[in-house]
This record gives sequence, C-alpha cells and structure tokens, in this order.
Amino acid sequence: MTEYTDRVENRRLELAADTWGKGIKHLHYNNGIEEVKFQNGDIQYTDIANEEVWWEYAEEPKSLVDKYLRWKTDRRHG
Repeated sequence: MTEYTDRVENRRLELAADTWGKGIKHLHYNNGIEEVKFQNGDIQYTDIANEEVWWEYAEEPKSLVDKYLRWKTDRRHG
C-alpha cells in the first residue's frame, strides 16, 4: 500500500510549487503602466489609460520545486 508514497509526495510538492508560482511577487506602477510580477517569473503589464494587457512569460524554470522549497525555507528562518 505504501509503494507509491514517494510518487504521491513528489506530486503533492509539484502542485504546491505550481500554486506558489502563480502568486504575486510584487506590483509596480510607472508612467501609467501597472506591472505585476509573479513568483514563477511571468510578468503582466496593464496600460491603465486604455486597459490594454500584455504578458511577458518567463521560460519554464528548470526547477520550480527547488525555488519553492528555497522560498519556504527562507520564510521559516526569516
């Protein structure tokens, strides 16, 4: 019954990292442009004047799980 415990735990970690990666890292406003940067590196830009939205996608990180675990560890010790 416990033969898949490692696989389940790895999948659980991947899902947690994916959810974390969609979280907002910071907001920035400059010259009528709103910049929303996400934990996974994606950036959403919005022109406030005409509500035009465009995205800059980060390359798929080699290890979003590693970034998530590093962030989680830093939160505990920070």
